[in-house]
Amino acid sequence: MTRQPLITSLVLATLTTATALVAAQENCYTEAYPNLLVNPSWEDGLGGWTYGYTYSRSISTTERSEGTSSLTTSSSYPYQYVYQTANDLVVGTDYDFSIDFNVLTTFPISQSCFAYLYHDALLTTNLIASKSGVFNVNTKAWQTLAGKYTATSSSAVFGFYLRCSLNYPQTYLYVDNAILRASGEKLVCPDPEPEPTPEPSPEPSSTPATTPSSAPLDSYSAPASSSPTPTPSSGPSSAPPSSYPASGNPTPSNGPSSTPSLSPSSGPAHSYSLAPSSYPVSSHPVPSTTPSVVPSSGLPSLPTNSYPVSPSSYPASSYPSPSNTPSATYSSSPLITPSSGPSSNPSVGPSSIPGVSYPVPPSSYLGSSYPTPSNTPSITPSSGPSSHAPAGPSHTPDNSYPVPPSSYAISSYPAPSANASATPSSGPSSYPSSAPTSSYPLHSSYPSPHPSDYPHSSYPYPQSSGGTYPTATPTKRPCGDLILINGKIHTVNEGEEVVSIVGVRSGIIVYIGENQTEALEKFDNPPSIVDLQGHIAIPGLIDCHNHIVLLGNRPGYHTPLENAYSIADVQNTYRLRADHVPPGSFITTIGGFHPNQFNERRLPTLEELDEIAPNNPVFVSYSFAGPASTNSLGKAFFESMVEPPSISATGSISSGQNNGKALLALRKQLTFEDRKRGVRDAMEYAASLGVTTHLDQGGFPATGTPSDGAAHEDLYSMHLPWLSVYDDENGIIRLRINFLHMDDNLEVPTVQQRLLNTFKFFGNDMVRTGGIGEFITTDYAGGPFFVEAARRIAKAGWRLEVHSLTNTDFQTQIQAFESISANNSIEDLRWVVAHVPLITSDYLQRLKKIGGGVNLSGWQYLAGTGPQAGPPFKDILATGIPAGIGADGMQIAPLNPWIHAYYATTGKNALGQQINPGQQINRQELLNLYTRANQWFLGGIDEQLLGSLEVGRLGDLVVLNKDYFTVPDEELKTLRSILTIVGGSIVYDDGSLET
Repeated sequence: MTRQPLITSLVLATLTTATALVAAQENCYTEAYPNLLVNPSWEDGLGGWTYGYTYSRSISTTERSEGTSSLTTSSSYPYQYVYQTANDLVVGTDYDFSIDFNVLTTFPISQSCFAYLYHDALLTTNLIASKSGVFNVNTKAWQTLAGKYTATSSSAVFGFYLRCSLNYPQTYLYVDNAILRASGEKLVCPDPEPEPTPEPSPEPSSTPATTPSSAPLDSYSAPASSSPTPTPSSGPSSAPPSSYPASGNPTPSNGPSSTPSLSPSSGPAHSYSLAPSSYPVSSHPVPSTTPSVVPSSGLPSLPTNSYPVSPSSYPASSYPSPSNTPSATYSSSPLITPSSGPSSNPSVGPSSIPGVSYPVPPSSYLGSSYPTPSNTPSITPSSGPSSHAPAGPSHTPDNSYPVPPSSYAISSYPAPSANASATPSSGPSSYPSSAPTSSYPLHSSYPSPHPSDYPHSSYPYPQSSGGTYPTATPTKRPCGDLILINGKIHTVNEGEEVVSIVGVRSGIIVYIGENQTEALEKFDNPPSIVDLQGHIAIPGLIDCHNHIVLLGNRPGYHTPLENAYSIADVQNTYRLRADHVPPGSFITTIGGFHPNQFNERRLPTLEELDEIAPNNPVFVSYSFAGPASTNSLGKAFFESMVEPPSISATGSISSGQNNGKALLALRKQLTFEDRKRGVRDAMEYAASLGVTTHLDQGGFPATGTPSDGAAHEDLYSMHLPWLSVYDDENGIIRLRINFLHMDDNLEVPTVQQRLLNTFKFFGNDMVRTGGIGEFITTDYAGGPFFVEAARRIAKAGWRLEVHSLTNTDFQTQIQAFESISANNSIEDLRWVVAHVPLITSDYLQRLKKIGGGVNLSGWQYLAGTGPQAGPPFKDILATGIPAGIGADGMQIAPLNPWIHAYYATTGKNALGQQINPGQQINRQELLNLYTRANQWFLGGIDEQLLGSLEVGRLGDLVVLNKDYFTVPDEELKTLRSILTIVGGSIVYDDGSLET
């Protein structure tokens, strides 16, 4: 009994303590851990953040997510990033990192963008979250990108990176509400109010001893949290954290690394390191107008605009609405997962060769039609792999399907006539008789071009003084075998010989030298003799990177303005053109020039255009999407539309969607015959400049909406009018075709079908397939789609060319090339990085080591600025890497090679400003690039047939109006051909020489 009071006291103490704890818990609450990033909503300006690249930054108080302000950036570069170092991280703890962002563009082309959260350096292994999306004109939509990071050290860099396919100054990125905090919530329990001490009893107790539990009961308080209690901050929007996996594109921590390295690892193909990326300059629009990201549980299905339907299912001038397919979103699958068999997602099998089974006259499905992708008929091979064979990388050889080559060569284009097909002269005999063989019949021995039967298109060709044109129509005279005498003929062979006589028999050079008697002995029948009268002659120029196929598909009577230097020159050009254009027909100029080249630095006005073309509507637009100008007849036409563009009283049409409405209306007027006329015009213009071979780089997939710019076309029909002209035996220049793709998922479906269903280097000496490029995927600068597509291209043994403008572009692309080359050598495949205005010597050496080359251009001439616009011509040639040159015309650059020669040898832009100091090359070096060096970029048999004047090569020559080597610099731009010869046939003759 004596222990009873003690036990009772202990029980009471325990119960009382528990009650106190419960009471304390009732006052506790949970809250998010504190944000470890400073200045998360930019209320304190730009403090605390570091910014990638040198672009304009400002604070916006109108465009914001949850803070009172946000950061806005505008850039002429395709990528932007911000980052900050966070400290006091606990190793092993999970942290939530999120940021709100919005992309607002006034550019008319839909922006396909990729956003990344990353830690430390932007490598594929350091990505926290990623998201892809499409942003259209005037779309304002804040998004939250979020992901988790497990700390491996007490401090780390946290960044947000955005790359859009086009970024130009009309595109703005807003970022706000950047949050980095420990995952979960913490319990906060404030100190309880102290309990009042009981008043002592007025009468002393007979037993004054205190029970053992009384002291703890009186002094107990709930333990306070050791963490400070922060004020809760507003978190990101309620959008769920992104579930997208890391997908590639690089940027280094603390700014781009000067020499980011890429080391192949023993792990999966996606484990190499990358750096930030960008978009070109020359072919700028992005094809998709699909809505923003919609999360999915797997890879997206095949893009719905990839394959055309039967031509008879839509009218010739229809432009179906763009697909509503959401843009690519990804689950937590690995970055690069090569398919080992058919995808579970809908795809087109190897037999689904688009466009080959349509024995329908072109007029029934061409013109400005943009087909939709359903109901694509297929060709089932009669032998070979099963039609159920997987379309994975192991089934890529381009000869896998024993279908007659003519049935799907050149991307399986429909036959240009109503006749069912062309029968191949050789090949397997087991083809099913019912198989549609289709397509432009590429003869194994194409005849040399001869004078066409169509009336001359009367292009205004440049005279010696810039911007003025002759009224006489150049004539083409027939020649078979011929000998050129009394010339200064630069052979551009290894010895750079200059001779006076060249003999061409049956299209092939048979004599080079000084003895006419010896030359005559090479002929069985007397050849034609052409006296060059001392004029300089050079090999036919090769343009290894342009978009001449787009030029041939322009609406209206297209008229280049690249040789005009004032409004008066423009008026004179249009006046001459109007003399040969039917009244009421549009005279157009779309791309290839810039107001910088005019003395007035502006476009012509409505009145100035009315003055010289009162009977023809005129539409003149520069770059990809304007601005533009029109005359009174053009204004009346556009304003009659259901949704007309806005046109000022002076005829001005603003850039973007407004310009796009006008361009769309003109495209809807196009017929197939209009396109063929445009092709003949483009051919004759090129011949007048002396460019005899063109490696075309394609265009962006058209949507049939005002978002389309000058570089958009139907990729599955844009070549048809060209092939039809060749089929009519009216082709006068050589065309090589690269195939552009914009796949946006790891299945790379259109690239895969191209590799399965098209022959590389297939055709004849006049028209031939080339390679893949200049784009292959939407993440064109080294992202995961890019790497997967390039890997398959290497495995199939195809040539590849990629577009590169910024430091990040060439770094990530060359790193990807190195990684791929480790398993599939590209040494002999002629892989090319194009444009490279900022490329460095170390990366040039790395590219050279694996067998690659660089393609240069003078596109900066029109609108480039200093201090070092590039490309570094001189430094590039010093490395000995294969280097060539292409105009990249006719959107942001002229087609005229002599303008590019001016830029490469002087470094001056259209304003006369020096923008590429120290990187000039001499005229012989430039001529080498346009001839002997450029043969490397064509690949295949062309390397033995074109480029220089040597016995056994094709007889392509150009006689110039002036001596290229001696004219003053400013006169370089006025050079032109007076006689152009392709395969021994005269295809352009301005009448200057008496023969």
